[in-house]
Parts: sequence; structure tokens; C-alpha cells
Amino acid sequence: MSTIPEQSKLTYEDYILVPEDGKRYEIIGGALYSNAAPNSYHQAILGRLYIAFNQQIAEAKHGLVFLAPFDVQLDQHRHPARPNHHS
Repeated sequence: MSTIPEQSKLTYEDYILVPEDGKRYEIIGGALYSNAAPNSYHQAILGRLYIAFNQQIAEAKHGLVFLAPFDVQLDQHRHPARPNHHS
């Protein structure tokens, strides 16, 4: 796997300029990736996991559970991604 020169790596500022064209985009390691939309099986499993996690998290009062898409940026040096789960 080749590395991207530091001055060429995309950042969150680049990410927010990506047009809303119905595709899902992520910046990983400074490179822009496009992902296919999830299929119905994936979405059905995601719904079941959301219900199970949300019940447990709410009862324990440990936080919140969000459904994708949900942008996550950990810090300036890590690039935004849209995970299916976030802890």
C-alpha cells in the first residue's frame, strides 16, 4: 500500500466540500473513498442492533446510540468517517 505525501492528504475541510450527490464518502489515511449504500439485509441487522444497544445503554445511563450516517471526527489528525457503530 502506497502512502500519500503529507501535503496531499485530504482533511476534514476537504471532506465538507464534497458535494451531496447521494454517495457515501469517507476520508481514510488522507484519501477519499466512495462506498456503496448498504443493502436491506445490512439495514435489518443494523435496526436490531440499534434496539438492543439502545435499550442496554439507556438502562445503564452510559450515553447515546446513533444510527448511521453519522460523521465522526476524532481529532484534527484523524479523518472523518461514517461508522455503523460508535463507542
